[in-house]
Parts: sequence; C-alpha cells; structure tokens
Amino acid sequence: MEKNYHLNKAARDGYRSYLKAYVSHQHKDIFNANLLDLQKVGYAFGFKAPPRVDLNLKSGGREARRKDEK
Repeated sequence: MEKNYHLNKAARDGYRSYLKAYVSHQHKDIFNANLLDLQKVGYAFGFKAPPRVDLNLKSGGREARRKDEK
C-alpha cells in the first residue's frame, strides 16, 4: 500500500474521515476519542504508522483527569 500513491491517498482519506466521524459522534460516553488506540486504527487501514490527523479534541489527558479528581 505504501508504494501505490492512489491506494495510500484513499487510505489516508478514509482514516481521516473515520476519526472525524468518531470524534463528532453524538454519544460521547460510548465513542470517546481520547480512549481510541490510533495505532490499531491506523493498522486496520493498512498503515505501519498512522498518519497525523488534527482532531481538535477539547479535553484530554491530564486536564480531564484533574477535573475528575476534584
């Protein structure tokens, strides 16, 4: 897949679309993008290393945990 430009581009577009749909899903408690394993999702699309996609996540990591602890 890495050697075929058109296949690689289609996989990148599909990967990006999948992630954006996952993030924008209405049921955030079920489809939590912060818990999504991007390495495994990228592998499912045929990538050895997933391409970078800006998801514009508002809360994540340490900040979300700090709010939960209070």
